[in-house]
Amino acid sequence: MPGREDRELLRLVRAELDWEPSLSEEQIDLAVKDGVVTLSGQVESYEQKRVVEEAVKRVSGVKAMAEELHVRCPGSQECTDTEIAHAVAQHLRRQTSVPEGTVKAKVEGGWVTLEGVVELAYHKAAAERGMDRLQGVRGITNLIAVRAVASTDNVTSGARETFVRGSIARQNGAGAASARRASTEEEGAK
Repeated sequence: MPGREDRELLRLVRAELDWEPSLSEEQIDLAVKDGVVTLSGQVESYEQKRVVEEAVKRVSGVKAMAEELHVRCPGSQECTDTEIAHAVAQHLRRQTSVPEGTVKAKVEGGWVTLEGVVELAYHKAAAERGMDRLQGVRGITNLIAVRAVASTDNVTSGARETFVRGSIARQNGAGAASARRASTEEEGAK
């Protein structure tokens, strides 16, 4: 029989999951023993799986989490890796923030692995963004490398331009403040 602390922790985790509108209570089975929360059952998407994990992490007193949730495809049939790969490829084509041809994807058992080399961390994040909502995706591993493109010349000229812009802005701001003071002083003298 679970201890009082485990029963209270189970109650808190259930309450936290109840606040998530995208989840239904029947989908997820919970067990708690010695502060370890075990999640099992089925969810509709990898995105829902991450929502559950984040909700449990927010509960104070959770020492560890054993996540045994399965992502199921809508309908009665399982999504094949080929169907998922087509959806992933289409998703990458629609991501205008990802330079074309820089990212390749592999799908195995519903798990998507992204590989390639991009110029910016923003491109790496953009490639993955929204992919967790694709049907059949059970997980994502983002192995995209970000190429270091900063050179000392780029950094130096960029810093110099930033300094000049700030200096001009301060001068313009100071000039405007002086003009406002002069205008106020003139009005006060009248």
